[in-house]
Amino acid sequence: RGAFTGAHQARKGKFELAHKGTLFLDEVGELSARVQVGLLRVLQEGELRRLGGEQDVKVDVRLVCATHRDLKREVDQGRFREDLWYRLSGVVLQVPPLRERVDDLPALVARFLEEQGRPELPVAADAWARLAAWRWPGNVRELRAEVVRWCVFAEGRVTLEDLSPELRGVRPASTPTTDGVRPLADVLADAEQQAVRAAWAATGGNISATARALAIDRNTVKRKLAALGLRRGPP
Repeated sequence: RGAFTGAHQARKGKFELAHKGTLFLDEVGELSARVQVGLLRVLQEGELRRLGGEQDVKVDVRLVCATHRDLKREVDQGRFREDLWYRLSGVVLQVPPLRERVDDLPALVARFLEEQGRPELPVAADAWARLAAWRWPGNVRELRAEVVRWCVFAEGRVTLEDLSPELRGVRPASTPTTDGVRPLADVLADAEQQAVRAAWAATGGNISATARALAIDRNTVKRKLAALGLRRGPP
């Protein structure tokens, strides 16, 4: 029997299942002190003990971890083990926040729409402008939640009314400021160009898919692409 009621046999955990392979641990900065000790032992000794088990099991795993926290700061403040930090920090990749990767928005939106089963849901130009202007404090998770909201409430295409209240209230980068007022035609033209470029990138340069995403006809797409100097891709 196992270590808890109803457990009759030992089962392999994530580390054993990933033996001779790669294991991804998300939000490693949230691990409790007890779990940090167990993880450190696995990394140092290459072995673990199953819950309720009496024998150690050898494991050979390449570990990839992610966290939104600054683990070095967590170490300095006594919330993360220093020895575990050094074990994990062999290769560190710093991913910039989403607000610094606005060009990634179209591809991410396209991916999340596909996940929700609505890959051809078009997004209005003024809605795209709000996305580009938002700071995205929750990064990609916040964007995914926003797209899920669209898929629930949007009818036909995503408009300003379908955005979350925070996004609806943000000032697009191209709107007037206290320093002066831009002509409405210029503001709309900027938003339209941004939407066309975003749809073009998200669809891999496919004219028909771009037309569907923007809810306009193919000939109009061709004219706008030509005006922007974008080369035509697949029909």
